[in-house]
Amino acid sequence: GLQFQIAYNEIDFTCDTIHCFFDNKELIIPLHKNVQGNVNILENENNVVSSEKSTNKSEPEKLHEGSFSWTDASIKLFLCLYKDKKDLVSLRKIKTKKILWQKISEEMKINGYNVPCIQVENKFKSLERSFKNIVTHNKKTGRNKISCPYER
Repeated sequence: GLQFQIAYNEIDFTCDTIHCFFDNKELIIPLHKNVQGNVNILENENNVVSSEKSTNKSEPEKLHEGSFSWTDASIKLFLCLYKDKKDLVSLRKIKTKKILWQKISEEMKINGYNVPCIQVENKFKSLERSFKNIVTHNKKTGRNKISCPYER
């Protein structure tokens, strides 16, 4: 059958459906933030194509092989989730940071961003390093002030 991919960062989840035309047929794909899995395309008698979620439970869910490409929206969601959950580690509600990264990764998948746990952790380290570099840069005299796009 015909298969195609649409990047998550190109989907407007404020809409209920995606409408596109392929081979003179209209494809209507319902969007639900928390729905993951395969979509089967069905053609009706009016040449209008709709989709339905596959219910084959025997097939394991496949994740994208490559690394996740971070967008501004995904970074802001990540930081919001981190802000909500970081105190749970210090309060020992979440025992380790590894579990914290797993929980954030799961919530990002629910919101449509298929980010592996290790990449969530690496993104945090990268953002923290960038923030510290900006602070160090701004402390030095004679340098122009740099602002962090994701200020704490």
